[in-house]
Amino acid sequence: MMDLVFSDIHADIFGLESILDMASSDGFVKKYGKFSRIINLGDILERGTHPKEVISKLQSLEKNYPVISVMGNHDEAFLYNRLVGGNSIESMNAHAKLTGDEMAFFKQKKDGTFGIQQFIDKKTRCFASMAGHWTQKK
Repeated sequence: MMDLVFSDIHADIFGLESILDMASSDGFVKKYGKFSRIINLGDILERGTHPKEVISKLQSLEKNYPVISVMGNHDEAFLYNRLVGGNSIESMNAHAKLTGDEMAFFKQKKDGTFGIQQFIDKKTRCFASMAGHWTQKK
């Protein structure tokens, strides 16, 4: 078994579906094996126009796989109402329609911050960290 690792989906459900389809295809599985865990390296939000669908897909994947999501700078900027360049009006409108249930994917902590900033797996010697984040340390 292996990890499926991706980043920078940017609210592109078609890109996410393509990755999942490829990694689940018979040819891929025969050559590389099945994935047993998903590691999202961030930036699932902003720029694209399908944030609801991307979050919904990741939430549905959590029913069958461990899904680890490290915050990306675009995710964090959106959650803290900071502007990041490159967004279209269509993208901003689609993101404005996200509900509290969908935003719960980012798991707000008691201190008011969201998500995880880093992931460490000592067994596989994997370290993933958010780069370029916006929050201020207290």
